[in-house]
Amino acid sequence: MRVRFICIHGHFYQPPRENPWLEAVETQDTAHPYHDWNERVTAECYAPNASSRILDARDRITKIVNNYASISFNFGPTLLSWLEQREPDTYAAIIDADRMSRERFGGHGSAIAQVYNHMILPLANERDKRTQVRWGIRDFEKRFGRKPAGMWLPETAVDVASLEALAAEGIAFTILEPRQAARWRGIDTKDWIEGNGSIDPTVPYRCTLPSGRSISIFFYDGAIPRRQSADVRSGDRGEDGVELQPRPGAMGTRLRMQHGRRRGLESAVACATAPGARLAARRMHRDLREPRAARAARSVGRSRRIRRCGPRSLGPQRRKVSCGTGHR
Repeated sequence: MRVRFICIHGHFYQPPRENPWLEAVETQDTAHPYHDWNERVTAECYAPNASSRILDARDRITKIVNNYASISFNFGPTLLSWLEQREPDTYAAIIDADRMSRERFGGHGSAIAQVYNHMILPLANERDKRTQVRWGIRDFEKRFGRKPAGMWLPETAVDVASLEALAAEGIAFTILEPRQAARWRGIDTKDWIEGNGSIDPTVPYRCTLPSGRSISIFFYDGAIPRRQSADVRSGDRGEDGVELQPRPGAMGTRLRMQHGRRRGLESAVACATAPGARLAARRMHRDLREPRAARAARSVGRSRRIRRCGPRSLGPQRRKVSCGTGHR
């Protein structure tokens, strides 16, 4: 029997969402029923992948595994900083997954680094390219305790200068999209094959750079993620249009659309296993019963350090509040 392998890479990133004045993430209504999108994506993705349930034919849990130990992955430094402070258990599981993968794959860890601020490197000058790569490497070394072999380029955007910046810092490989290969040839041949997205993604490629350095490139299978994205966007279509159903083991809402307008919102909780899922469920049901104005007032009340300035309604009267002077 022929043994087959598949390599899955997970690119995980969230931008810094902290209010620079408060140094905290404020309430984001679009992430409802969670406080903000970091919390929501952690509950629905990052945490479940750290403790994935393996079920038998009768849907009984037979094993709990850390998916990160079996895939290739990268986490953005800004996301890891947030996880370290707000979700330490998930953060520890991610770091531990790299250790387990090194034991499993002969010293090769599953984690790779990422350009520090998710900057589009071809748009950066030479100094910024060098800074982004070095900061990404130092952050990786601080967290995972080793030097990264690979580095993820944001949006897989690349040019020759960006590859030179990676190679100059000792990065051995990166991952690109198949249509980014202009042409290629075998190591022992001289005839080039012009690229049209048909490059074989099952083998690595070596790119020789003008400086004399070289870097290896893995091309992901572009057709697979495009099909998966199309399936997610299309959903299960019926007479009412698009219907999004909650996934097993996660909490979500079912939203039915008819002629592009909201017809009804129905909450659903199905075997919620993520940490904080029950609390979020109670918040969701409570918020559905509250008027919108009451929800907005309660959200403002959470940030006690925010002062409201300007005209303020006092029944039939109005008065002006001058901020920062202490006079009213």
